[in-house]
Amino acid sequence: MEKTLFALLGGMLLLLCSVAFAIPSDLQVSVTAPAGFGDGEMVYFDYSILPPAGGRVSFMPSIVCEGNIVAPIREETVSLIAGEAHSARYSDFAVGERTKPGNCVGSVVVTENGEPTDIRASTTFTINTLPVLETRFMTCADEACEYPKKVFTQSQTVYIRGTTKSGEPISVQSGDAQFTDGRAIMSMGQPGYHSVSVISSNPAYKNTPAGKVQYAVIESHPRIRLKNFNVLEKPPIKEIIPSTGNRIVK
Repeated sequence: MEKTLFALLGGMLLLLCSVAFAIPSDLQVSVTAPAGFGDGEMVYFDYSILPPAGGRVSFMPSIVCEGNIVAPIREETVSLIAGEAHSARYSDFAVGERTKPGNCVGSVVVTENGEPTDIRASTTFTINTLPVLETRFMTCADEACEYPKKVFTQSQTVYIRGTTKSGEPISVQSGDAQFTDGRAIMSMGQPGYHSVSVISSNPAYKNTPAGKVQYAVIESHPRIRLKNFNVLEKPPIKEIIPSTGNRIVK
């Protein structure tokens, strides 16, 4: 009798749980967002979930913008009341110095047992900001940069070559370094490690550091005394004189 009672109670509990977590096919999800976001603005969208019946619903909100890092997508769970919409705002990141312009998609995907379902909604918007000038730099011993070099003496000249990732030479001003056709010449400073940030002066790009040039300066090359290995010291010769005790005489 007790076993039958426990079985009935377990079955009823399982039925209640399945009803509470079942995803109704007519669950309504909507997503809205501004047309675009500019420098310093937080990127976000507003969403609403309207259930025909009460229960708990899990979903995954996300924002994906081309060329930018996607934040980790986390599953959220809320308790819903039949006929009452659950409305909230999902924000991801602020448009900053390294944010790239482009199109974005904000979406909410309802999940069941951790897996995405076909119940979802999305919207599109843009990131309205100037692009970042992405560059590569090389320090060299010659103007043509055929001989890369990282350590210079105070009596030497450092030649710097900079190109964009697309291969085009850059033309920017950075302190004492004037880049012309992707090349710059800098005089040596005090001994130590030096780092020069290059900022683009092109109005088509963000006025943010486009790259960094790093090199080291020493007073002079260290002098290393080399031993003359052509002259070998001969070891003393030991002479063995046969005798009864086979004695060794130096």
